[in-house]
Amino acid sequence: VLDTETTGLSPDDGHRIIEIGCIELIN
Repeated sequence: VLDTETTGLSPDDGHRIIEIGCIELIN
């Protein structure tokens, strides 16, 4: 599971990914 939090949808406008969370799910 990959989750990202950004300040906007367009990096070209100066938006940044402010948080990346990765969780491995094991059954």
